[in-house]
Amino acid sequence: MKYMKKIVLTTAALLVLPAINSMASNYALMPGVNYVNMGKNHSATVTYSVLNKDSSDLILAVSPVYQAAGSSNAGPFQNDKALADQAQFSLLPYLRFSPEKLVIKAGDTRTVRISVRMPGNLPAGTYRVGIDFAQQQTPSEVASQQKLKPDQLSAQITPLIDQIGALYVNVGTGNAQSAQISCHTVAAGDVQINVNNNTNWIFNPSVDVYPASSSISSSKPSTTVIPVPVMAQTAGMREVKWTAKDQGPYKIVWTLRETKNAVPTTVICD
Repeated sequence: MKYMKKIVLTTAALLVLPAINSMASNYALMPGVNYVNMGKNHSATVTYSVLNKDSSDLILAVSPVYQAAGSSNAGPFQNDKALADQAQFSLLPYLRFSPEKLVIKAGDTRTVRISVRMPGNLPAGTYRVGIDFAQQQTPSEVASQQKLKPDQLSAQITPLIDQIGALYVNVGTGNAQSAQISCHTVAAGDVQINVNNNTNWIFNPSVDVYPASSSISSSKPSTTVIPVPVMAQTAGMREVKWTAKDQGPYKIVWTLRETKNAVPTTVICD
């Protein structure tokens, strides 16, 4: 069985893992995240575009990967199709997309079109999948880029350079407004936000931070952030830091993104 070395760059929701060596090609995936509110026709279409900013041609394999319920942040993604087909809130069984292979000339852009068609009797919640754009390199290419001799690399190593675009589809009515949230003032310009999302919906807020003594209606926030989302049926902690003019404590006002008519919720940090 071949040993596969894999470098994954997750572009979803502000969580971008930096490349750990110089192998990554110069290409951009747009957008990093697609959100869809499924309508009554139970179908939708989204697109991802890849811009090849390199001076040579780029070849990418395109495939869906599953993001498990209970996983925090923007991962981990899994390529176990059997597991993903059976898992609740997986979008994988409802996807059709083309092409499955992209050949992109230098400076050009190619687009992948993804169709989502879902039955009308699914449980309400946020369904999720990742779209993996993977580039393969031969051992000789890796050796050249890392200035290694060919015999220093195993012939069985097939490095992959991936970027993953996340796709979230809200089905039915509801949202993560009832997720439990608390916060703690760590220091001036530093708060810790704790989220217990026991709903079936992704918790994906924008957060405004104010001095605890200020009036929200008449003041500008000390900072505004969009944290990495917390998946359904899981808990997460986010630490928000900024250059502060005030010492705290603070109050945070969070509003769910991608949710129509979401009511802002205020929490005082202890």
